[in-house]
Amino acid sequence: MRTEDIKNLMITGWIITISVAIVLSIAFQNITIIKVVSVVLGLGFAIIPFKDGLEFILLKRNKEEMFMVEVTSVMLAGSSLVILIIMQKFL
Repeated sequence: MRTEDIKNLMITGWIITISVAIVLSIAFQNITIIKVVSVVLGLGFAIIPFKDGLEFILLKRNKEEMFMVEVTSVMLAGSSLVILIIMQKFL
């Protein structure tokens, strides 16, 4: 897979998952759903740059092509945290 395909797949998966979690949270008036999904997505995407960094250090891989994937994963992890904070204020 190309880096662009991976990035698009990550963004699409994140949008679908967080959208379903928000809809379920609103439908059931239960903030626990969005808390769990946001924390899991946030931690999951935050781990990607560290994993790639370890591969670069230990296996001496070329890191340039994965840079955009890492930036995207950090942005999605941060977005999960922001959505969690916003949803806690509104629900």
